[in-house]
Amino acid sequence: MRSYNKPMKTCMLNETGRQTLLTKISKELSERSDIEFAYVFGSFNTGVFRDVDVAVFLSHGMSGADALKLELELERRLGFIAKLDVDVRILNRSPLSFRYNVIRTGKPFLSKNESARSDFESLTLVEHHDFEFYRRSYRKEVLAIGV
Repeated sequence: MRSYNKPMKTCMLNETGRQTLLTKISKELSERSDIEFAYVFGSFNTGVFRDVDVAVFLSHGMSGADALKLELELERRLGFIAKLDVDVRILNRSPLSFRYNVIRTGKPFLSKNESARSDFESLTLVEHHDFEFYRRSYRKEVLAIGV
């Protein structure tokens, strides 16, 4: 878990190093029966990074408080394994914009249920497409931003 009173160091791993790290994280997550699939997203995928951003989809719903506890538990455990800061978010209760960003820019690295992952991606893309009209209208009319 990240300490907010000290600056975060930057890291850089080659493709082999990133794959090795994701294999360690995947092994830990795959041992949990409640995790269906996981993505890595953010700067970890592009080169220089400060932390590893991981998004997981659970096989069941949970309350906001329980989800936060699980996120913190996974951050602690995965950070210990990775020897790096790991940021974990649960996709099930995440906003549409976050879910869309994860599937657009992220990479799945664990999938125990490919059908569920495919359904999640399809539903997110449909919802994003449906909402895009309203987002553009809002930006144009309220914020006076021509899109």
